[in-house]
Amino acid sequence: MDTFMESYHFCVLHKDSICNIFYHNLGTFDPAGDHFRLVFARHSIEELRDLPKTQWNILPHIVSIYILFPNVVLVWQLDHVELWQIFPGNDPVNETIMQVSLYTPEECCSEKSKQHWDKNLELVLHVTENEDFPVGEGTQKGFYTGAQKNITFGLNEPALAKFHSTITDKLNESRE
Repeated sequence: MDTFMESYHFCVLHKDSICNIFYHNLGTFDPAGDHFRLVFARHSIEELRDLPKTQWNILPHIVSIYILFPNVVLVWQLDHVELWQIFPGNDPVNETIMQVSLYTPEECCSEKSKQHWDKNLELVLHVTENEDFPVGEGTQKGFYTGAQKNITFGLNEPALAKFHSTITDKLNESRE
């Protein structure tokens, strides 16, 4: 879940994939109970500078990420929605099952349309499977060493702090 909750890693971890699409370390955070929304800007938002504010339409220039606690991520992009569902695996401490669905505004029926959506899904899967998740696995292995007793989230990590404090609160409530 953590990989969806900040953008400062974009131009380090994703320098050859999505760094040229999105600004890194620039976004908004809007909490709503246990859930929240993040909005990250695309580089294309610069096109709005030359327009009067009355003509601005920011939607083509952002991605909105909704975290639906505890295990759903909904990524809204102008022309599609990605639904990520994350579940414990057979070994719930060491294994996670992830399912991603790509929803498009209309059925894919032409070869050009199929190529467009295949390219989108390929990018999504490449970024997560080959860039995000291996780093997450390595980080998790590091935590298991016990060398670090706690994690401190910085001011530019409000979503991560919110998510992890909500997990802690829910676990503490279940123990009462």
